[in-house]
Amino acid sequence: MLKKYILVIFLSLAINTIMSMQNSIEIKQIRPDQAPQVKQLIIECCVELKLWKPHLTVEQMRQELDAINEFNDLDTIETTYFNNNGTFLVLLDNAKVVGAGSIKKIDDDICEVKRVFFAQEYRGKGLGSQMMHHLLDFAKTHGYKKAR
Repeated sequence: MLKKYILVIFLSLAINTIMSMQNSIEIKQIRPDQAPQVKQLIIECCVELKLWKPHLTVEQMRQELDAINEFNDLDTIETTYFNNNGTFLVLLDNAKVVGAGSIKKIDDDICEVKRVFFAQEYRGKGLGSQMMHHLLDFAKTHGYKKAR
């Protein structure tokens, strides 16, 4: 009887932990002060996934991407996205940026999905699908006929 009681308590605690973890994760519009966290996320993903130059460290990748002004859009979020019929979303876990995605206007009919990155431990959990759903809903409600 005691073993069953302990098992029930353990399962209850495990379910509560999982539920509270899920409740702390949310998708929101980026705030300008979160741009450095997004930059760091992108750099770490590029190094981990060997997306650009596979031999670079995180600091070397940062220097390379800064040298080519790769993050200009993140330095000008308002102009590039919000004031130009676009959006930039972040996946937050207790206020920490752990994912990102954006819609950038190409022309009145076409937008581009950009900056879709997730920290390793948040991949494979359906969060990317949720992010894409938010982004494509935004594109549809803002009159875009095509997203690329």
